[in-house]
Amino acid sequence: MQSQNPSLDEWRQLYDAATEFRDLAPWKWMADEDIFGVQNPETGEIGYCSVMGAMGEHFALGVYLGSEGLESVQYIMDYAGEESDFDFLYVQKCLMASFENREDLLPEELKQIKSLGYKYRGAYQWPQFARYDPGYFPWHLDAADGRFLKFALEQASIVAKKALDDPDILYEGEPDAYFVRQPVRKGNRLEWRNTWIEPVPLPDTSEPEIRFDQRRLEALKNIRTEQTGTMEIDFFYMPAPIQDEPDARPYYPNIILFVDTVSGLIVHTEITSHEPTTEELISIFTALLEQQPIWPQTIYVQKSRIFKILYPAVQQLGIQLKLVDYLHVLPEARKSLNEFWENLEM
Repeated sequence: MQSQNPSLDEWRQLYDAATEFRDLAPWKWMADEDIFGVQNPETGEIGYCSVMGAMGEHFALGVYLGSEGLESVQYIMDYAGEESDFDFLYVQKCLMASFENREDLLPEELKQIKSLGYKYRGAYQWPQFARYDPGYFPWHLDAADGRFLKFALEQASIVAKKALDDPDILYEGEPDAYFVRQPVRKGNRLEWRNTWIEPVPLPDTSEPEIRFDQRRLEALKNIRTEQTGTMEIDFFYMPAPIQDEPDARPYYPNIILFVDTVSGLIVHTEITSHEPTTEELISIFTALLEQQPIWPQTIYVQKSRIFKILYPAVQQLGIQLKLVDYLHVLPEARKSLNEFWENLEM
């Protein structure tokens, strides 16, 4: 079922709420980490709100959707400053209202503003709206997104005023609960109350039992190959989005990268349309060893998921597998690939 676009009246309400929030400029006294919630009147889902702009670079309200969205903003705050970590750009699950320069808006966004009869002037004054989902290119809002973002902007303005009067208001509840603006329906009206709610636990995402093709493993064990040196393995999003069909939402493929630690050379790459499944990673790793005349003595990985998947196999093959906090060579290879893809787009 195709999602419905916002009506002209819904767009008008959204732009009005965004303009009021922008003029309030709550980033002057609130920081990104001052997270609070707004509950969606239509679905009951909580959007966890972050006011951005304290650093004077990106002025916005991010509304992170549900516990998955909350986990994504926490990940960003924990790792966005790490040079070795780029994936925070692709893991967000949120609705975003940002304030940009005119030249940063798309032609259809400028057309929308003109159709509403609104005029904006100056830097960081032009509202822009987008939906972010992990692994996907930022996309336009549907009608339901627009309605919730409108509610979130209105309630964020109210919360910001409360925080200006009482800077501790967002931190007075239980340690695991968040300050939430919760709607209560009274006839045809919505009233909002302050409450404290703990996030819904995320579903169990543990891997099923990991199974290698034992015949392929036995065949590998019978190969008398030299073992020397070390290798690093990781997978991550490619910065170049792919669009399979016209008007379809573009997505960011994943690339699995194998790098020789001594030379820094890329041993092998594999592209998948999504984060590699257990079966895909096992198959790609096994095929690589089958083709390599020399195996590494030690393999370093940074993701615990890769460690859990590969450990049963490398243990049988006499290869050491080490889980480390940082990879030393692979990030440079990744930077080179990113530069290559960026040059292709120019």
